[in-house]
Parts: sequence; structure tokens; C-alpha cells
Amino acid sequence: MQKKVKEKELSQIQKMRLESPKLPGERPGAYDRRLWANFKATRLFEAEKLKSLNEKKERAPKDFLGKLIEKVFIEPIQFVEKIINKILDTIFLQSFDAANSSIVYFDKDDERKGINGYLQVKNDKGVIVLFAKLLVIKKVIACLNLPTAKANKAKKFFDIITACGTATLVVTLPATISALLLLVPLYGNSSPENEETTYNNLYNGVIALMANFQNFANLNPTLAVSAIKQGGFDVRVVTPRKKQPLTAKNNVVQGVVDLTAGGGPARSCHEWKISYDGVIFNYHSTTIKASCQMSGFAGGIEVWFLHQLITEAGPQGFDGVLQLTIAR
Repeated sequence: MQKKVKEKELSQIQKMRLESPKLPGERPGAYDRRLWANFKATRLFEAEKLKSLNEKKERAPKDFLGKLIEKVFIEPIQFVEKIINKILDTIFLQSFDAANSSIVYFDKDDERKGINGYLQVKNDKGVIVLFAKLLVIKKVIACLNLPTAKANKAKKFFDIITACGTATLVVTLPATISALLLLVPLYGNSSPENEETTYNNLYNGVIALMANFQNFANLNPTLAVSAIKQGGFDVRVVTPRKKQPLTAKNNVVQGVVDLTAGGGPARSCHEWKISYDGVIFNYHSTTIKASCQMSGFAGGIEVWFLHQLITEAGPQGFDGVLQLTIAR
């Protein structure tokens, strides 16, 4: 009678090695660290998922009466609330009129600098229906692009002055328009001796008109482009730069990684750390610029990075962990 041999159970690391084979050129120590890091990350995700599920169960009604109240009263009220919100959104959008909106400031200094503006929207009865902090997505700027030839410049000036005189959003006094129109032939027929003087007089007058249109555009962002075009000026739209995201990318040179982070205030620096297992991070360097380059990596391995902004107030805390597979 043969004796049964009890099979030895595989260890956790042996199971992980079977599930995830070793990468070509990967060292045994780095291989095991990569497997443990992935195992810990998976366990952490499952733990968070289970925690969220348990919290949802704790909030749920436990007895029959609680479940009855949940189904009969709570859920119908939530459904009706969504419908009411949609109806209110529809009413607001239909009654919204760009002409009833304006940008207001709390003091003259903010208005002069064009910062900390608030969008104020009124209905047809003058009642404020919205007062919200303004987030400028685009800045609309009026431009004066003049041709090089003298005759073409004179025609461009004439067209702009005429357009400003007929504009409806920004009203210019007829006397101002008439005075500027008189300067156009003076410049067009000027001699070399007085060409510069007549040009400066005409140019400064048109720039003053453009400033009025720009002021209107700043105070009425919803009508900015239309107003500037009514005056015959060119429009340039400037979009504010977004904060540079934290990224780690493989360089074209094998084994080199380029790291970038969001910028900080003046007199700040950036601390960088590196890990080969996603658990233990070692200090790498501190840079003034919001970028760093690391080299000497073997192709195909997993590497983790940490970044921290340090200001005059001290360390600001580490950002999210970046994980990158080094290109071969």
C-alpha cells in the first residue's frame, strides 16, 4: 500500500511568481520587490472597496420599517428633487440674458487690476438671480493690426473710425468720430515732413477708441468678441496657462526618465524621491525648476517616484505616487 505524500502549499511569493513571470533582464531582487509592491497595491484597493461597501451597508435601514420608509418616502423624494432641479435649470437658462449680466468688484483696486471679479446676473425686474465668483477661462483682447503701406493704413483707420461710429454696444460721441475722420485725409495726403505728426495724432485717437471697446469687453465678457468686432478691431483670445501636471515619461534615450511637476511660488524648490518597490522611497535630488531627469535604469523594470514642493513655509506634502515601466 503506497503512502500518500502531502503536497506542500506554495508560499505567497511563489504564487505571485507563477502569476507574473520575470521580465527579461530583471534582477531577482528587483523582481521580488515589484511583485510585493503590486500585491500590496491590490490588497489596498480591495480593502478600500470593502470599507466603502461596509459603510454603505451601515447607512442602509436594518429593520423592516426602515426599509419601508426608504422605499416609500426617501427614494421618491430624491427622484422628485432631481426633476425640480432640471426644471429650475431650464427656467434659469431660458430667462438668462447676456445683456443683464455684468462683472462687479468689491473695491476700485480690484477693478483696476481686473482681479477678484464676480458675475452678477439680474432678471428682467432687476432682481439679482446669480452672484458668483468669476473664473476667467479666456481673456479677449482688442488689437489694431495695421498694414505696411501708407494708403492701406489710411483706409484701415477710416474703416475702424466709421465702424466705431455705427457700433451699438459701445457708443462713441459723433463729435469724436467727426474729429477723427478729419485726421484721416491729413495723414493720407501728408508730406514726408509732417507725416509722423499726422500719423501719431490719428493713431493715438484710434487707440483711445480701442481702449473704450476694451473696457466694455472686460466688464461684459459674454459680449466681448461681438463688441470688439463691431468697432472694426481685430480680436485676440488668450487662454490662461493651466497648472503643469505631475508626470513621468521615458526619454528618447534608453534608461532616462523625465519628471515634471506643477510650479510653485517664488523662493521655492522641488524634492524628488525614487523607489524600486513602491514602498521604500529614497531621496534623489532637490531642484529649483519644476522638472528633474533621472538616468541609469534597466529596461523593463518598474520604478516609482514622489514629488514634494517646498516653500518658505516649509514642505507642502508629497503629491500622488507615479509608477513607470522603463522603456527597453
